[in-house]
Amino acid sequence: MAPPVFPAELYSVIIRYATYSSLSFDISLDHRFWPLEYSSDISTDYETKKALALVSRQFRSLSLPYVYEVVEVHKPSSVCRLAEVLDIKSSDNAISVQQNPREIKHLLVSLLDGNDERETIVVFNSLQRIFCHCRHLIGFGLYTKVADWRERWTEPHDWLMSIPKGVRFVDWQGNVMTSNFTRMVDRISESVIGLRVSKVRMTNPRLSVSLPKLTHLAIPVECRWAFPLHNWNMPSLTYLSFNGELDDLFLRVVARARDSLRCVMLWNNDCPELASRIPTVAPYLEELTYVFGTGPNLSWESARGHPSLKDIVVTIYCLRTFGNYRGPSLTSLCAHLQPLNKVHFPNLRRVFVGGRNLHMMFHGENRAPLDAITDAWETSGIESLFVELNSGISLQKCV
Repeated sequence: MAPPVFPAELYSVIIRYATYSSLSFDISLDHRFWPLEYSSDISTDYETKKALALVSRQFRSLSLPYVYEVVEVHKPSSVCRLAEVLDIKSSDNAISVQQNPREIKHLLVSLLDGNDERETIVVFNSLQRIFCHCRHLIGFGLYTKVADWRERWTEPHDWLMSIPKGVRFVDWQGNVMTSNFTRMVDRISESVIGLRVSKVRMTNPRLSVSLPKLTHLAIPVECRWAFPLHNWNMPSLTYLSFNGELDDLFLRVVARARDSLRCVMLWNNDCPELASRIPTVAPYLEELTYVFGTGPNLSWESARGHPSLKDIVVTIYCLRTFGNYRGPSLTSLCAHLQPLNKVHFPNLRRVFVGGRNLHMMFHGENRAPLDAITDAWETSGIESLFVELNSGISLQKCV
């Protein structure tokens, strides 16, 4: 008995469901989890796609676009081989006047293993050839620890300038001179909407860039390179995640995006007095995540209030040294949270406090002041949640 025949569209839906994996720059997910960390699901799904392509000729025809939809390479030799395959197959399709099914949508290049200057140049020359076959590239990720191999040059390298102009997402974790990186970003400025970047060397902080569609920007590695951003025009920026050193120039970035900015995540507690000014310069802010430590902290009393802030996420770094707790006291946390109320924050709906070893903060401490604060929040419609991130266990009154 012959197996049932289903429409090709149904098979395509099944293949899509069976091989889907979230990418680091996928902004369709909850913004609190963006950008995603690297996942091995991409490699696993690639093996699934290859297996489906071997089922039959029909499945090969349907699966091939998905096989090349997300391409991830880890070795210099793999980059060169990919360039050769695309050159040959594109030439074959041109001769047969067929549409090329090997169209890369997302290209992730991971070169974390050390390689010499000559090998690096070969790799990026191959990248330039690959980009020629990626006219509809959506996302590009580069992950490398190799130093910029021609630091004395100020002109952008050819491979950088060959990145397709329609790229919407860039995940850049590789050493490169700012003059080159800024020109590359300027090349895709009309299309990029999500950008994560680190390890960019400062050579010309005065370069300006206009990114009219950029909505998501993340700087995950602690480094002092934020100051050229004040020359970047980002009128649509809604999400900003930052782990650099806060200064007045960083506040200019926030101020320039004041009308669009809705979410700010700060992972550095070096300048709490500047962090306290962020709600003031971002009047439409809806969510703020920040670090609460043992020293000076963001002051809600000095902020005085905010008309649109809805969610506050407080991250506490608690250390456990030889069984002893090292971190802020419960008393200091209560004093910090006390000014948060519906009078000064009329739209506030949720306060989330999380940290590792957070339970040690509550050990032997008088919970009455904290309970009074959370009771007042509950009465006014503000939800509170204290979570031990090690286990996900709630540390509410039951503790």
